Amino acid sequence: TGIQLEVGSQATNFEFEPFEAIQRKCQRYFVMMGGEAGYERFGVGVVRSATQAFISIHNPIRMRGIPSASVNAAGDLQLHDGVFSRTVSSIQMDLPSSYITHLIVNISGSSAGRGAQLLADNTTNTRLSITAELN
Repeated sequence: TGIQLEVGSQATNFEFEPFEAIQRKCQRYFVMMGGEAGYERFGVGVVRSATQAFISIHNPIRMRGIPSASVNAAGDLQLHDGVFSRTVSSIQMDLPSSYITHLIVNISGSSAGRGAQLLADNTTNTRLSITAELN
């Protein structure tokens, strides 16, 4: 803190921005969830079939573009369908939206029509990243 870089030889007044304003600007490009508690919940949705669920995650702020999502270890994710918890084998993006991240979550052995929660296993190592980086 206390540093401001300038382009050119003319200095301008020092600009102070609240942390929350800077955080919102950053979250337009990248959001990472997880690492705070075991069984941390990321999003909710519905089980589509025995092998897939649709999960929606509301982004904290509209992202600058259509994001992509990744997880550091899909095996550290669970899908809880109200009765059982299923280990997640993989995730992929579903519908494009800069407001809500829609995921297809691949599992095995669930029942269609049940509500679902995507959550971390009993670990703080799970990280779910949503990225709308500049290319």
